[in-house]
Amino acid sequence: MIVSSDVQHPDGVAVDWIARNLYWTDTGTDRIEVSRLNGSSRKVLISENLDEPRAIALDPTRGYMYWTDWGKHPKIERAALDGSHRITLVDTSVAWPNGLTIDYLSRKIYWADAKLDKIEVMNFHGRNRRIILDERVPHIFSLTVHGNRLYWTDWQTKAVESVNKRTRNDRQTVIDSLSDMMGLKAVNLGRSCGSNDCQGNNGGCSHLCFFRPVGAKCACPAGMKLLTDKKTCMQPAVDGGYTAWSEWGACSTTCNPGIRIKTRACTNPPPRNGGKNCRRFGSPRKFRICNKKPHQRCTRE
Repeated sequence: MIVSSDVQHPDGVAVDWIARNLYWTDTGTDRIEVSRLNGSSRKVLISENLDEPRAIALDPTRGYMYWTDWGKHPKIERAALDGSHRITLVDTSVAWPNGLTIDYLSRKIYWADAKLDKIEVMNFHGRNRRIILDERVPHIFSLTVHGNRLYWTDWQTKAVESVNKRTRNDRQTVIDSLSDMMGLKAVNLGRSCGSNDCQGNNGGCSHLCFFRPVGAKCACPAGMKLLTDKKTCMQPAVDGGYTAWSEWGACSTTCNPGIRIKTRACTNPPPRNGGKNCRRFGSPRKFRICNKKPHQRCTRE
């Protein structure tokens, strides 16, 4: 079991094989979430303006994720892998966008509409949209691409079918007489695709590393806080405790011996924490001598 708590109707699942993160959509909680492949470091990426999120696909080499939403305002959206820079690619002539897949070599996105009964394609920016197939596809659920062929599952025909993505001909039934077919994914086990800054040592991040179009970014799971080094996550103090120590400041140069200072902040200071005082845990500042050739004494504030 990877993730079992606070999950209602997970529909779409995708893997960032470079950063080794797991993404999923949930039509019950109306969220897009992420975790490590083992289910740890779970984090909600998007929870606003989602109605019925369904399929999700990732492009880790370019730093984007794409997903479909078949709710009251159906659309196909794109965001960076950390959930930022969210934009809508398709929101016209779309009803029930179900299957979604990325053709990494051709730099195209294919999707299937289960109400309008068609398969369409566009580029990564939502342009050059065109229909691939609009005959005898009564209720496509999942869609994937491998080489020159598209493959899909259909709830009404109860079959897995395929067609040439370029010529739109040579349609074939791979297997039929299957009920309750859901997701479908084609993988080339002999091909390793792409790299990014999260590949080595998790990008130096203690928990989550997200590669974005502008570079890698470390992030923390729910309940943890990113320290000033922008790489390490730590559980914040509660009930009037201190936060983590800051980094040592620069050595003072206006007097000798010079000093470096690092600080920590008091969370929930009195009276919000019932009158408890952080001082019971020690001082909020530490000092370190950094220049031992005195010509003028320093005084601490």
